[in-house]
Amino acid sequence: MMSAGVELTSEGQTVGKVSSAAFSPKFGVAVAMAYVRRGHNTPGFVLQSQDGLAEVTSLPMGR
Repeated sequence: MMSAGVELTSEGQTVGKVSSAAFSPKFGVAVAMAYVRRGHNTPGFVLQSQDGLAEVTSLPMGR
């Protein structure tokens, strides 16, 4: 599960950090809020972390 403080990377460069995360029963996966640098914050962009892959989405989720 994704956890707060985990760094997000793209092509080996740190581009963000998770600020909070929790398991979502609705989606069946962890959801997280993170600060992500411009250029890496487009919905659909996939980032890496020590906890696995993270996909950038827009809010509200699940439309």
